[in-house]
Amino acid sequence: MVSQLEQLKAFTTIVADTGDVEAIAKIKPEDATTNPSLILKAATMPEYKALVDDAIRFGKGDLSVVMDKLAVNFGIEITKIVPGYVSTEVDARLSFDTEATIAKGRSIISLYENAGIPKSRILIKIAATWEGIAAAEVLEKEGITCNLTLIFSKAQAIACADAGCTLISPFVGRIMDWYKKDQGVEGYAPAEDPGVISVTEIYNYYKKFGYKTIVMGASFRNVQEILELAGCDRLTMAPPLLAQLAASTEPVTQKLNAKGVGEMYMEYIEMSEGKFRWMMNQDPMATDKLAEGIKNFAADIVKLETIIKPKIAAYTPPKPVPMANGRMSFDRVCREWRCKFTGDKSDSVSLENISKLINTYLVQIKGVSVDTTVDRLICGDCNDFKLRISVPLEFFGPWEAKKFAPEKEILTQLRQIKGVGQVETQTITNVVL
Repeated sequence: MVSQLEQLKAFTTIVADTGDVEAIAKIKPEDATTNPSLILKAATMPEYKALVDDAIRFGKGDLSVVMDKLAVNFGIEITKIVPGYVSTEVDARLSFDTEATIAKGRSIISLYENAGIPKSRILIKIAATWEGIAAAEVLEKEGITCNLTLIFSKAQAIACADAGCTLISPFVGRIMDWYKKDQGVEGYAPAEDPGVISVTEIYNYYKKFGYKTIVMGASFRNVQEILELAGCDRLTMAPPLLAQLAASTEPVTQKLNAKGVGEMYMEYIEMSEGKFRWMMNQDPMATDKLAEGIKNFAADIVKLETIIKPKIAAYTPPKPVPMANGRMSFDRVCREWRCKFTGDKSDSVSLENISKLINTYLVQIKGVSVDTTVDRLICGDCNDFKLRISVPLEFFGPWEAKKFAPEKEILTQLRQIKGVGQVETQTITNVVL
């Protein structure tokens, strides 16, 4: 029998909502999302100590840089598992500062790109305040895709779509939480769940008026909420809920479908800042939950900073290793793979095959450490090709113990390319950065 999870995948893209890299590897979702709360939890787990240590070393005492690098380090690891988007969140304390949010989004993308992860793989996650939406509009125009989070109202959803945001995350369970407390009830039937109703209305509005922004339901309290939104563009959920769906073989019925939405009557809303603020003012649930969400994410950032600060204070950079003559030292080590192309220089196929081979292994190479740099060096006159991989000193020993994998595979395949000869390696230890 087919599990509910597999049935759901026929209607909806499944996204893992966790910072636990190992859990994501078991689930094998299309995308993954993180937030400060999830990073806080994962960063205290022993198996991710190397990611924390690397961020501290990279930050060189700057707490803000360390925090950004830590979030990106987790994201880098997740990109090795999921084929689609990975969301990384901007500091919630910037939620009402458009320019600071823009700067932070650019900085996060720069850290990813320096690690060889293209910006097309990353969603910058921003709280859906008016200021945050304005920041996302600027970033989207620069080709930086955004996930607008803490969505609790149609006003937020419409403003995000008008701004050209790639994706929004309406919070199903938190909406239900507010109404349960407000109305003094224990719960709702799935189809009557206020969070489910909110996401359904947003989905239908987007499809009715042709918006391309992706709707990704989030913050689920139970599998019934998830199943009631089968057919939504994306649904992100925690590993325990994914496990429940995987364990059940009950039939799943598609509930949301863009077909037929065109026949529904809906009023088009012309959004403006004034309209946005008025609609939020008239929606106590959305106002309360947005403020609460920002406060809670900010509080978890502070908790994580409290953990990180003493680690920064205690960190002692590794002493550069002196060379034999005592005149030079190094704190990074390079492994260089090189070859000479002695064939016909007009043979573009062989030259392209060299480049393709390198690209095939690039992600694996950069996975040697979270701070690996790769340089391609080509001498146009003599057709020498060099691939120089630089890693921090403390990571070189473990890589050497693995025989510089995937060195053997790359060199073997290089030798098989027509016109390639003199395939050699060397270790360069006088790199000072």
